[in-house]
Amino acid sequence: MLESKKDIEQLKKWLKKCICPKEEPFDATLARSIILKTHEIKGAHPIWQRAEKLELKCNKFTMWKFCLLIHKILHDGHHQVLQDSTSYRGQLQAYFNFWSAQTSDPSMRECVLQYCNVLHSKILFHQTYPRIKSNFGIDYDLVFDVNSYFELCLDMCDYLENLLKLQRAIFTNLAVHNIIAESKKGQCRSMALVTIIEECDVLYHNTLEILQILHMQLSPEVTSDIRERFSKVLCDELRNFFDYARSFESLSKSVEIPKIPMDLPNLFDAIPAVCYSHEPSAPFIMDLEDY
Repeated sequence: MLESKKDIEQLKKWLKKCICPKEEPFDATLARSIILKTHEIKGAHPIWQRAEKLELKCNKFTMWKFCLLIHKILHDGHHQVLQDSTSYRGQLQAYFNFWSAQTSDPSMRECVLQYCNVLHSKILFHQTYPRIKSNFGIDYDLVFDVNSYFELCLDMCDYLENLLKLQRAIFTNLAVHNIIAESKKGQCRSMALVTIIEECDVLYHNTLEILQILHMQLSPEVTSDIRERFSKVLCDELRNFFDYARSFESLSKSVEIPKIPMDLPNLFDAIPAVCYSHEPSAPFIMDLEDY
């Protein structure tokens, strides 16, 4: 759908108000209007193109709120948004490079860098897996072979790890500056945790389900490394993250924060008796482009 001049002017107005340099949370209603507008215009090119006019290299909070908004748009916007955004990965790279070179406020710089990394990773993930929805909903009726499931499980773990690095940077920044999470300054940072929590929750359940599928088709030896990484590293940090986030009233009101059980389901319970007389070859692990 071609955007009308009215659409463009409206987006410009909303973006300018939403992504301002003040150290305060952006207007959630405006953000929602921008997300809904992507469904009207069926894409996100005008938003990315407008980014160059938002002075994202002049103010850390403008850049931070831009990242936060883009994450919400990628998650909840029109499905074409993800495909449109692949054209702007170089733009994200340029922002990453610029903020990497800044020396003031290292903890806020780390937040911006980690967010750029998350956005880059999300765009690349959905480019690799176009059949997986922007909110990570998976149709398990689609045919995936065992190698594809193995790669998908690894890539989900990688993206989950990036989200956990981002939340860690946010809480570190709050602590370094002694900022109360419920204050305006705190919510400027912590409102990013809503989408992070939503995605972590879905990724946790998806990864667990795919691991169960893999354990039905591959020997325990083949899946041992990824099983250990998920259960002993990612789940432990995810559990701590959710438990800590639950202590903030504003977060608990904004998003349902799940509880990760201390003991994961036994992935071997559902495995039928299988003869491994001819072991499947090791799955091909694709190389991901990163910074």
